[in-house]
Order: sequence, then C-alpha cells, then structure tokens
Amino acid sequence: MDELCIEKYDERDLISSDETYACSQGMFGDNSEDSSKPLEMGGYIMNDEKSEEGFYDLNDDEEYIFIRLLKTDYKSPIVMANALGKAIDMVDIPVKKTNIIYNHASISIDLKDAFYGLTVDPKKPYDLKRESLLKPEKNRFIDSGNQNVSKFAVYGIKVKKSEYAAIKKYLNDGLKDKKLTYSVFQLPFIGMVAFKNKIKANIVSKIFKQSTEDEKDDTTNKILEKYDKIFVCSTFVSYVIWKFTSIGKTMDKENIKYGSCTPDDLVNKIPNTHFLFEGNWVEYNYKALSFISKNESFNKYFNKKEEK
Repeated sequence: MDELCIEKYDERDLISSDETYACSQGMFGDNSEDSSKPLEMGGYIMNDEKSEEGFYDLNDDEEYIFIRLLKTDYKSPIVMANALGKAIDMVDIPVKKTNIIYNHASISIDLKDAFYGLTVDPKKPYDLKRESLLKPEKNRFIDSGNQNVSKFAVYGIKVKKSEYAAIKKYLNDGLKDKKLTYSVFQLPFIGMVAFKNKIKANIVSKIFKQSTEDEKDDTTNKILEKYDKIFVCSTFVSYVIWKFTSIGKTMDKENIKYGSCTPDDLVNKIPNTHFLFEGNWVEYNYKALSFISKNESFNKYFNKKEEK
C-alpha cells in the first residue's frame, strides 16, 4: 500500500493512561439496550431491528466495512457548523437503535479510530481526511467538538472481498485527490429532502414530484454518477456504498439516491446496515474493544497492521 496515502495511527497513542485506568475501572459505564416498542415517524419505523442471524459470521468471500455517525457538541456556540447542526435537528429523522439525530458521517475499512470523512478545511489541500475522535487536533472539524459530550455510533455492512478491496483503494486514493471536494451548496437541497421525509407535507411533495416517468429516470443514481467528485459527508459515504457494493442495485430499485442521503439515511434507509456500538467520542477505543471482546470475529479490524 502507498504509504503516502495513509497517515499512520498508533492505537497505543489514541488512549491515554488516565483513560485506560478509567476503562479498567468501568468509569465510563455502559449503555443499556433500548427495549421500547417500535415508533413510526416520518415514514420510518424507529427501533426496527434487522435480523442479526448470520451477520457476525463471515464466509471466505466476505469482509466488513463500517459507518460512523457523529452527534457533535461544539465547543463554540458561534461556529457556523453549530447552526447547521441545529437545523439538521429540526428536519432530520432519529437513527434507529439510538434515537439520536447525527450531523456527520464517515466510513472505514476497519474499526480503528481514524475513519475517512469529507470536510472543508481551508488550510488543507484535500477534503477527504482521516478523522480521529481521540486525536481531534488532526482534523479541524473534529477539533471543533467537545470530546466528553459529543456522541458517536458505529454500524457495520457485510460486503464481498472484491468490493472491500475496491473501497479500500478508492478511499486511500481519495486522500490525495484534490478534485474530491465538499460542497456546501448541496446542503439546502439535502435539507429540503430531509424535511420532506419528516413531515410528508403535500406542498413539499409537489415540489419534488416529477411530471413524467422520463423525468423520474433523469434523477436516478446512474445520472447522478457524473457528479462523482462533489459531495457532503453523508452523500460521499452513500456514494461509496452505491458505487462499490451490490447494495447499489437495491438502492436503485428502491429509488434511494446517494445524492440526497443525510447521515441518518445511511442507517435508516440503506439496507444491510447493522448497529455495532456507540458512546461519547472520548470512549471510542474503550467501546470498540468492549464490542470486540464479545465479537472476536471483528478483532482483525482493530488490531491488524497496515499493509505496505
């Protein structure tokens, strides 16, 4: 693997001695399972658990990829992203299992802390960057959040080994691709789609209604693919899933457009996503290791060495 495309993260550096002690003493606690009955909201069935049968077993031609959603509590109340986060809270849908509305999404080929996320930083030449919750200073967006209060949730998706390899190459190449950019101009459109999904108001539905079947075809993912370099965080993750996995065919069939996916849509709407674990940012390694201790098949996704 090209070492220029991967920033090395030593997991031993990502959790301090104080955090290690706190984890060993159980100071961070553990979230109990939500046993509430299903709740319907905006066309979604909340807490509608997918079948776990077979998910934790891989055959010889399968691997896992991972989605991480963030609920950011910003250090400064005047940060522009803070206003955007509040707007998302008003129009978006809570995520199944956690019932939290998230404002950022990233993707990874393993469970180490540094996921791949798309954010804007005028001081960085590339918009796709590694995002460490335990080393926030490495990423401007992550550094704007309060580690002790901000939330995360990790979901897994099972893919073929060939799909896994293609995603791995695409993400690593993307770290040095200046054409791969974050577009703030997509946000109002995505917000309107989220608003439509939440309230299903007739007037909003009419705005998005196509007059002919041909016009509907023009909005499919295959047409959107020509815009394969301009995203926001969640549409980038959705694009990777659509482009490189067999789930893309289901997305086309069910008219799930990667170009309008919000962070919550990634697990509320895209099929075959499975909740793994959640916590506060500062707890990431502890929560990951706690999950792995109960599901040893995921151990290689946290402890494996980077290929050279």
